[in-house]
Amino acid sequence: MASTRILIVTRGLDPVGTGRQVELAVEGLVGGGFDVSVAVTSHGGSVARRLAARGILVKAVGRRPIVDAAATAGLAKMVSKIRPDVILGFGRSAAGPLLVAKRFHPRCRAVLWLGLAPRRPWTVAAATRL
Repeated sequence: MASTRILIVTRGLDPVGTGRQVELAVEGLVGGGFDVSVAVTSHGGSVARRLAARGILVKAVGRRPIVDAAATAGLAKMVSKIRPDVILGFGRSAAGPLLVAKRFHPRCRAVLWLGLAPRRPWTVAAATRL
């Protein structure tokens, strides 16, 4: 039986706060037998390097310090390629890219983990309706 494919979407983070939550989620999911990949939508932080050192597939889909259209396009391409069963977005910056990526693979489930209220509530509302 094939394991469930989970794609975690996060911006470049350090291993504190949300960055540590990402690390713990990845460790728990991998330990539970899930096939986990990570898409990093912006440059910065050390979480991506730390996860890659543990053998997790980490792909930088964004290279700027902010999440931009190029990162969203890279994420959509990654979703089309790996076809995850679940996309788990961390942080409000993942809301827009998650919404776009879900359009490329509508059968997957999208979950957005927020610690703070989003700047643009309509993106979260739209993502939760998918």
